[in-house]
Amino acid sequence: MITYRIVVLLLLFPLPLLSTSLEKYLLLRGAKLEYVKRLKTLQFNEKIARLNLFQNEFKGKYDFAYKKENIRKMLSFSRRYRASLLKAERVFGVPWSVIVSILFLESRLDPSFSKRYHVVTVFYTLSLLDQKRYLQKLRKSLNNKFLKRATRKSRWAKRELAVLLSGKVPDPWKLYGSWAGAIGLCQFI
Repeated sequence: MITYRIVVLLLLFPLPLLSTSLEKYLLLRGAKLEYVKRLKTLQFNEKIARLNLFQNEFKGKYDFAYKKENIRKMLSFSRRYRASLLKAERVFGVPWSVIVSILFLESRLDPSFSKRYHVVTVFYTLSLLDQKRYLQKLRKSLNNKFLKRATRKSRWAKRELAVLLSGKVPDPWKLYGSWAGAIGLCQFI
């Protein structure tokens, strides 16, 4: 209820600090005002934008998972977290071996693997991909296919950013993940 009051006040009396359409969009979707204000401290990250627009998803074979050292790593992880894995299997109905396999494929069971990029910065950067001034930094020729992909990424990132800044996550500014915004060993978005 308080969020809607703030939004109405901002629409009637916009502050210079909250003058962009992104900020208005986020507030209308329930983002906390204090978090939205902090966006002013961020900058467009060209590396993150390039990774998201030009790098394709991995569609190769997973032969690397069958190497002896990787199998040993998965078995060791399974032994160490046996009780938790069995509980997850009971609660969610997913076999523990499938859980470990997904964890390995997504992050190699390495917590640092998935903590390379500041998640709020990732979503902030991607949300700006609907603006030509940022796209022109990435590519001279802005053809329709490229613009559609960038616009699609921007829309998606705005929705993710609104949820992230809604207050449901205790301190989203402390989250680190992948260049795509995925968080944790499972690389969830």
